[in-house]
Amino acid sequence: MGLVIFNAHAVLTASNSLGHQNKMQGVEFVLNKVENKPFSVESLSTCFKYNGIRYLFYLAGNEPAKSFMDPHYSWLYDYQPEEKYPDIGAVFVSHDKNESAEFWQQYNEYLEKTISKKRFGDIEVLIVNNKKS
Repeated sequence: MGLVIFNAHAVLTASNSLGHQNKMQGVEFVLNKVENKPFSVESLSTCFKYNGIRYLFYLAGNEPAKSFMDPHYSWLYDYQPEEKYPDIGAVFVSHDKNESAEFWQQYNEYLEKTISKKRFGDIEVLIVNNKKS
C-alpha cells in the first residue's frame, strides 16, 4: 500500500518542461498577442516537431490560418488553410543540446522578425512579423 501511495504522489507531482501546461501557456500567450487577427503557427524543434500545438489552438477555440501541420492534417480541418502566411505568426521552439546548423540558421531568421517572445518551461514562443520587407 505504501508503494502505491508513493507512486501516486510521484505521478501527481511530476512536471515536464515541455509538457501540456507549458504548451497551453504558450497558446494563451499567442492568442493574447494576436488579438483575434489571422495568424500562423510554426514549430522549430528537433524531437518535438509534431507536438500537438496546432490542436491546442483548436481546443482554445482560435485556430491558425496556416500552420506547420497543414501538409499532414488539413484534410481533417473544417476549413482549408490560407495559401499565404498571415502578417503575424507564432513559432514554438524547443531547444535540444545538439542542434544542427540548419536549426540555428532558421532560429536566427525568426529572431530577426520577432516582435515579442516568452519562455514557458523549455518552450520558447516567438511572435514574428511575417510581412515581406
